[in-house]
Order: sequence, then structure tokens, then C-alpha cells
Amino acid sequence: MATPDPHEVAAHDQSESHRYVVHYPEHGSRPGDPHYKDFDHYHRATKDDPELYQCAVGRRRGDFSDCTLDKPLELHHTHIEWALQNEVDLALLARQYPGVDTPDEVGAWVETAENLEWLCQFHHRGHGGAHVASASDFEGQHFVRGLIS
Repeated sequence: MATPDPHEVAAHDQSESHRYVVHYPEHGSRPGDPHYKDFDHYHRATKDDPELYQCAVGRRRGDFSDCTLDKPLELHHTHIEWALQNEVDLALLARQYPGVDTPDEVGAWVETAENLEWLCQFHHRGHGGAHVASASDFEGQHFVRGLIS
């Protein structure tokens, strides 16, 4: 009989709970946003395109079995959430996205394809979603089936 590896950890379930405070900057309402028209245009232009209107998690996997497909998909701001744009450090953003270095450019960029992706309800706002699960767990479930239940 083989000797068990003392460093091996058996499969197990682990409850996770995260609690912290997010400090949202002052921001206007969505209807008052001058760039909302860009979000709305992207929404309308891609909703009927079967190549684009797919949950990004399911598309990356090539498998939509963990997706909530009985409800409409939702657009997710992947890098900068709309409500955070007023406090973006422009130098940090422009370093990764050259040319986006004024407040108006940030507002416009937030509503572009570079910052938007379709997600099913589970992967957007559900307990396995980008707005609920930790970043490492959300990313991990792209490659591990049933990671979050």
C-alpha cells in the first residue's frame, strides 16, 4: 500500500464570506450620463449578434452549462464600473489604455467594447458573479466546473 503524501489535501467544500466597504465617489445618475448613449448603442448593436451576445464565461469555456440562459444577458463593465469613473487615476488607466487620459475620455471609454462584456445573470450578479464572488474565485470558475455553488 502506498504511503499517503502528507502534503496532499483531500477535496473539500469551504464556505467563503467577504465583507468590506467600497468607497464610491460622487456620481450622477445613469440617465444623466452624456455617454449613456454609447452604452445603449453597444447594447442594441450587439444584442442581436449571436457571436457577441453570449455569456463571456460560457464563451471562454466553449460550454454554457453553468450559465443562466433562461433570462436575458446583462452587460458588465469589466475594468472600470460606471460609478467609479470620477475617481479613476488617469495616469494608471492611460498606462494600460493609452489615449484614455482625460475625464471625458474615461467616461466615453467606460461605455465601449473594451470595457463591456455580456454575462448571464449567474456570472454577473448571482453568487458566482463578477459583482459577488472574489476576483480569484470568479476567474477560477472560468476553468473549474462547479467551483462556486
